[in-house]
Amino acid sequence: MLCYTYSMKFKLNETLLELNNIFKNSNTPLYIVGGFVRDCLLQYAPADIDLASALTNEKLFELLKNTNFKVVESSNKLGTCIITKNNIQFEHTTFRKDFYLKGGFHTPEKVEFIQEVKEDAYRRDFTINSFYYDIENDTILDYFDGIKDLKNKIIKTIIAPEKVFESDGLRILRMIRFALELGFNIENNTYLVAKEMVFQLNDITKDRLYKEFNLILNAQEKYGCWSDKAFNQFLNLGALTYIFKSLKNYESAKSLKHLYEELFYFFLPNNPYKLQTFLLDFSLYFEKLENIKASVLLSKILQLDTCGISKREKKDAIDLVKAYEQFKKCSKDETVRKFIQDHKNKISQLLFLFNNEKDKNEYEKLKHNYDIMLKYNIPFTRSELKIDGKMVEKELNLKNKKEIGVYLEKALKFCALEPKNNTKRKLFSYLKNIQQKEKK
Repeated sequence: MLCYTYSMKFKLNETLLELNNIFKNSNTPLYIVGGFVRDCLLQYAPADIDLASALTNEKLFELLKNTNFKVVESSNKLGTCIITKNNIQFEHTTFRKDFYLKGGFHTPEKVEFIQEVKEDAYRRDFTINSFYYDIENDTILDYFDGIKDLKNKIIKTIIAPEKVFESDGLRILRMIRFALELGFNIENNTYLVAKEMVFQLNDITKDRLYKEFNLILNAQEKYGCWSDKAFNQFLNLGALTYIFKSLKNYESAKSLKHLYEELFYFFLPNNPYKLQTFLLDFSLYFEKLENIKASVLLSKILQLDTCGISKREKKDAIDLVKAYEQFKKCSKDETVRKFIQDHKNKISQLLFLFNNEKDKNEYEKLKHNYDIMLKYNIPFTRSELKIDGKMVEKELNLKNKKEIGVYLEKALKFCALEPKNNTKRKLFSYLKNIQQKEKK
């Protein structure tokens, strides 16, 4: 294995240089590995610093025992520790060989700690992530010609892609994420093998899959780059049926490779709602295939036991789709105002969604009525009414809390009809009239 070496002085913080001096005094080279080196070479602001050396966790504890550095073990099995000083944190990993069970599991079944950096390099996934920066000697070790691939903007596995993906199936999604974050192209054979081996995702936990999925959706936030081609490749992989396992219950899930052409809200400029808009586009498209209401479909697909979405995220996504569906049916101003009262927490999202040429009428209708409600202090919620539950209980002689709530909701909707309706006199006159009719 050839190793290309490059000298490029990186600007390192004083804490890291101090740590390196301790390693130097013990005759142990300390390396920065992976993404930090890649980002420095690309002249991006690097984030986390991952370190590697031949020291095991036990020896690392011994080395830093009488220093100002604090060491906390992350994993004895994997040889990882967190080193901290002055709120500056590094993750240190011992050089090792990984041995995986067949099936693409993310975590190795066992490891073997080793002494040579070049052997450790074979654990890496893609050539652009496989750099080692020797801090003391100001040298970048490039065992897989990664700098060439950086210059050519190529994502490629360090060895045969079959070997890389069979060890860790999550690397298939990481490949897509790196292409999106960096605006790079995926080497053709690497992508074709990933597509053939997408079943490896079946062995990855739902939480890890969902976390990587979210990183893919928000990839543009990392460096301001994006690749339409890579996102289309993501959909063509068939990975969605592993991220959302309930999709496998639907035969038409095979047609999701054509979803890219139907993504509209997801690609709106300056979109702060990547997850919600992707799920909206997805459910509207899938609705056509299955002939089932989009919100109903989405609730069936976002099952907590089959995907890593949280309860809050699930509710937020489904509520947005429901609000979208309902607003499309609103016509009169009073109906729109009642809608706003029912979906107050979704109005900012809907205003963002509808602020485009296609939904111009919806945007103007929603914005007009929302502004009127603000201008004339039309209540959005029950707490803004001039009456409360205790008043309703006394005036209408009610004891049932549920019934009291129903009357308060009727009062709220009454206020949507006319800005001046929110007075104690008018509200009780309206409610008493309803009560008399109901008694008849």
